Amino acid sequence: MKNKYKELFEGKFTDTYGHQNISRLEKIGYVISPATYTERLIYQALDKATKREKKLKILDLGCGGGHERLNTYGTVYGIDISRESIKNAKKIYPHAIEGDITKRLPYKSNFFDVVFCSEVFGHIDKKDKEKFLQEIKRVLMPGGYLVMSAETRGNNWMVHVLKSRKLYKKYWIDYQGHIGLLSPSETVKKISTYLEVKSAKKTSTWLLSWEGYSIFIEKSLLRDILYSKLIRVFMNILTSPIYYVSLLFSDFDWANDIVILAKKYE
Repeated sequence: MKNKYKELFEGKFTDTYGHQNISRLEKIGYVISPATYTERLIYQALDKATKREKKLKILDLGCGGGHERLNTYGTVYGIDISRESIKNAKKIYPHAIEGDITKRLPYKSNFFDVVFCSEVFGHIDKKDKEKFLQEIKRVLMPGGYLVMSAETRGNNWMVHVLKSRKLYKKYWIDYQGHIGLLSPSETVKKISTYLEVKSAKKTSTWLLSWEGYSIFIEKSLLRDILYSKLIRVFMNILTSPIYYVSLLFSDFDWANDIVILAKKYE
């Protein structure tokens, strides 16, 4: 039987996220860059939830190629529908398997201290979100946490411009596979049906990180130049003040991405 998620995402998100062997400029960029803001927030939420008090059992749900930093928190179990992604995740996680995260998860109930879910929720069809959240609640132990960054349907002027030029559906939804976008408020409401939402923070509005615009540019020599590592890091540092001001003076539902910390009731 064909699986639409397998067809959409096989071999697409395979990179392993790590910060070893990076330059001094990249280290500066990591601390202040818009490109790393979501990642920084999601780990801040994880630190707040766990307080590093013990070695945890963590499920990286829709893990892609995995996140090296998660290993510092405990034992990580990764699951993703992409075979190529799991090949890379197995290099860093002691437990990584191929599987459909919209179905019943192959783990015991009340098993994990934390479910970590980075940039996955917007890729899940609206009709599958209920089962997805039910399973998160089932596998979390009482008092356990969901730490999630979620792509959302931002209601901001950049999105309206992209829609007017017919770029939003082509690149933001179809190309990226964002088939289940909800507004930020709808996303929080949906999750709060199953878990106690402790915090929800927006991570981008009408201004994206420098590489966020790359999906709207056809492959070309110009794109290669504009998104070379050095220019990318430099431009993110340069535009960071405007980026953070745009977050400060914007409505929650302007967000294209949010970070959520939620807890399973004890």
